[in-house]
Amino acid sequence: MEVNNHEKESVIPDSHYNLIAEVREKYLSGEIQGSSWEEVEQRLNSKYD
Repeated sequence: MEVNNHEKESVIPDSHYNLIAEVREKYLSGEIQGSSWEEVEQRLNSKYD
């Protein structure tokens, strides 16, 4: 991820950006799948109800 020189330096470590990039690549390649909002909502409701 390229940061514009005019932007303030991020407090988020590069390792976090790298992790997101790795997971995104896995998602785009089909190695992992995402969840629909309904699935996420159901999991959260099950966990916190």
